[in-house]
Amino acid sequence: MKKLTLLLATVLCTAAFAQGPAGHHHAPPVPAAADAASHSETGAVEHGPGSAKVAETGATEAGTVGHAESAPTGHDPTAHEPDEADEIAAPEEPAPPEPEPEPATLTPPRIAVYVTGNVKEDEKIALSTRILAALVNSGRYTGIERSESFLAKIDEEHVKQRSGAIDDGQISELGKQFGVKFVCIAAITPAFGAFQVSARVIDVETAQVIHIGESNSPLDNMDDFTWVSDEVVHVMFGGEPRPRPVRKRSGMSIGAGGVFTSGFGGGVTWGDGSAVAMPYTGGGAYLFFDAFYGKAVLGWSTGGGRWKSAAASSSEPPDMERTFVSIGAYAKYPHLYIGPVQAFPLVGFEYEISVSGKIISEDGYEEIFDGRDGRTESSGLSALWIRFGVGSDADISERLFLRGELLYGVRTANEHEKALKEQFRGDNTQLGHGLMVRVAAGFRL
Repeated sequence: MKKLTLLLATVLCTAAFAQGPAGHHHAPPVPAAADAASHSETGAVEHGPGSAKVAETGATEAGTVGHAESAPTGHDPTAHEPDEADEIAAPEEPAPPEPEPEPATLTPPRIAVYVTGNVKEDEKIALSTRILAALVNSGRYTGIERSESFLAKIDEEHVKQRSGAIDDGQISELGKQFGVKFVCIAAITPAFGAFQVSARVIDVETAQVIHIGESNSPLDNMDDFTWVSDEVVHVMFGGEPRPRPVRKRSGMSIGAGGVFTSGFGGGVTWGDGSAVAMPYTGGGAYLFFDAFYGKAVLGWSTGGGRWKSAAASSSEPPDMERTFVSIGAYAKYPHLYIGPVQAFPLVGFEYEISVSGKIISEDGYEEIFDGRDGRTESSGLSALWIRFGVGSDADISERLFLRGELLYGVRTANEHEKALKEQFRGDNTQLGHGLMVRVAAGFRL
């Protein structure tokens, strides 16, 4: 009976623990003595009624108790236990590298510049200064502080030798005296209306040329000196030659030159076939002011010639002398370019203003055109010419050029010819005609 009571108590406790508070199915802890007794009793009534359920309950209880014993309070069963690999220390981060010491700044070697050539001394100095500046700006060299003394010493050697030049070896020796490692020798040579500028850098220790460069320029102004100096140094260090910058011009020019004139025809004709013509030849000078499409001229000429007569007369025609000033304008277009030469047509007018004149007869008598005693004024020989022809310019340099012109023209009758017609009852006056040749030098603005 006692055993049965103990068994029922165990079953009731087990059921109550399975329900648990708030519906949780957990078995309460069972004392070890009771647990042992329970197992003992369960084994004893293994074949009694309800033995299967009791055995099942016992197994459940045993499993519950065993689990409780294997999981102590406060321990997380899912926690990862440290193993041997975890105990290996993580590698330490490498220390940052120490900064490398900055390399010592090297001072570029010193260089001096010497310019030779048949040009003015101030032009040599200008080119020397510009080339030295270009070399220093390249970052390869520093300039010599006593450049004037160095150049003076070279000039002194020129005087001593009386040869007009000293060689590279002698210049190298002078460079050593002044503490330079390199000398740049530049030469200016006139060529085809411009200047070729060549330069070479010499190592004073070996007297060998280590760099060389050249270019050309008209050297008309400081812009030209600056550009050619920079270009020579640019080519010297392996740069490709660059085109010279084109300066914009105004398209205008001025010039002066000489003129040769000749006149034929003119005069008066009569119905019977008689005629008097007034040919003359002369020369003088002229100025021109030129634009691209046209030009203006101002000239002065003097000359004369023997009149020609077709009348049956035994007397010789007189000679005439006269001086005149001319002013005119011409159009010149289109232009044909052939290398440094350009050609262009010309068409325009000139008005000859006579300032003096006289007729010298066979017996030596002179009739002066002064307007006195019924004589014709000198202005009575003035006339208008219409001329056309060709002109050509040949460039000497970028600004200087030579000009040549060949013109043919016809002129109107002058007042003196009209007076002769009235005085001697002539029938008509004749148009004069003639040639003109001009040669001049011009300067482009």
